[in-house]
Amino acid sequence: MVDIDGTLVTAHSDKEGVAPTYKRGYGFYPLVATLDATGEPLVALLRPGNAGSGTATDHIRVLDAAPAQLPVDPQEQEVIVRTDSAGCAG
Repeated sequence: MVDIDGTLVTAHSDKEGVAPTYKRGYGFYPLVATLDATGEPLVALLRPGNAGSGTATDHIRVLDAAPAQLPVDPQEQEVIVRTDSAGCAG
């Protein structure tokens, strides 16, 4: 099972790509795919702090990259991907 979710990372305001967050700080809002069984990160897409949570294009990019990092062959074993409601937005 693979989980895809964004996480807010605070950073000092003069870092490259930093933007104001919805919590009025500065940072990044990467979208991360993790392996549920171990918590191991498979893919992380670095995005500015003001990136939208329901960005379908970003979810698709992470989903396309995740299978290559799995410890199993997704052609031979079922892989389930979970996301919060942001993954359903378009």
